[in-house]
Amino acid sequence: MISESVNQEIVCTVFNTHTMRTRETVLVPRSDWGGGGLLGVTIRFDIARPLEEHTLHVLDVYPSSPASAAGLDGHNDYVLGVGDLLFDGPDEFGEIVAYNTGRMVRLYVYNVRTEAVREVPITP
Repeated sequence: MISESVNQEIVCTVFNTHTMRTRETVLVPRSDWGGGGLLGVTIRFDIARPLEEHTLHVLDVYPSSPASAAGLDGHNDYVLGVGDLLFDGPDEFGEIVAYNTGRMVRLYVYNVRTEAVREVPITP
């Protein structure tokens, strides 16, 4: 379907696991966007679950901590992934953080107030 629709609009329905609503968005597959593939996105098939079941909720952010310096927002941020890795719970996330102590890593963080995902560089 995608390769047959190069330079043509494709209407996609996207499900938001936080709001439990869908929205439609339009994608135009292109081979000249400057990267690999036609869409410039990494996606995977997943089972829709509530936000709290597949992310880590940021609760307290302590002053002068790496989390505070990175701008994490207590009670409003959810960690979705680390760099190019998704994790399967707090233990695996802790292992990734411990392995990268002293090195900058990128967290992908969803904020419930802004309903946006942002990249947060942090050095544990």
